[in-house]
Amino acid sequence: MSRWLLLISLLSVAAVSRDQVSRRIEADQPLLQLCYESVLAVDPELEGRALVRFDIGRDGRVAQVGVTGPAADPALTACVADLVGQWRFKPQDEPTTVELPLRFRPKTASATPRPAEPMSPHTVLLLLALLAIVLVMLLVRIAATGGEHPDPPDRTGE
Repeated sequence: MSRWLLLISLLSVAAVSRDQVSRRIEADQPLLQLCYESVLAVDPELEGRALVRFDIGRDGRVAQVGVTGPAADPALTACVADLVGQWRFKPQDEPTTVELPLRFRPKTASATPRPAEPMSPHTVLLLLALLAIVLVMLLVRIAATGGEHPDPPDRTGE
């Protein structure tokens, strides 16, 4: 299960069909995920919306990609812009501008395993003290039984 959520809605698509753009997004969703996760590794709190605006020329090639918004981290912006810039669509009669709002949000903490925090020196000392107490109790019991293992209790009720 992925660590992020990408919500997509197409604001405006004229000559290019919404279906064409949706298929392209679905095909590249794993790459969009990689863009976001690479930034999450540096900034685990990054979330929000980004507006991707791009022009599709008559030849179907994407030109002039811009990414703006609260989640428009420079690394995320560059990655998404590079990816979208490689998209190709069917040639069309007129150039088209597409506005693509994206919402990036990390999954909940329960779904995202995080590395364990290092223990404080105080906690380590407490654990060592408890271990020492258990060892002393074990040694006392061994000494009290003369080093022999006591017979197991009779559980048959006789």
